[in-house]
Amino acid sequence: MRWAACLFVAWDTQAADVPPPPKALETVAAYSRAVASEDFDALARLSHPILVLRAGGRVPYREQMKDAFAEMHRAGAVLEAEVRGKPTAVFESGRTRAFAVPVLRKTERFVTPLAYVVISYDAGATWTVFDLLCTDNRWLKAALPTYEGVPDLLPVHPDVPKSVEEAIRVPGQ
Repeated sequence: MRWAACLFVAWDTQAADVPPPPKALETVAAYSRAVASEDFDALARLSHPILVLRAGGRVPYREQMKDAFAEMHRAGAVLEAEVRGKPTAVFESGRTRAFAVPVLRKTERFVTPLAYVVISYDAGATWTVFDLLCTDNRWLKAALPTYEGVPDLLPVHPDVPKSVEEAIRVPGQ
């Protein structure tokens, strides 16, 4: 019995070092392209089901995204660039897989750090993106009930602004 427990611990430790599979990274790239091109249908298709259900389904979620982007345009916060960092290792629990990608979204006025939390509930057959500026451990626990903090799924991009002055950009300067 002691031997079996040691094998389980060794397996679990190795699992924490598993990189994201290519299919999952393709989902991140597709999501990023959808953000950049304001492809609301793709955003609704690639977004995590919790976000879509909270909005009332894909059609309302699509409209919610369209309204959010329109509001950002009115505020002068049009996406200029998105810089993705190195993905975390993959969290595995049963058929659930998850990893995160730290992101910096740059607009004319702001540099906003966030993380794409990329989740599969079918052992990696399909992946969706959890993209909330306010993602925290409570959201992670809702989406990943067995997650206990390893690997870190709320990574900070290495080039995150170090001050408010660096995060708020003055147009033309």
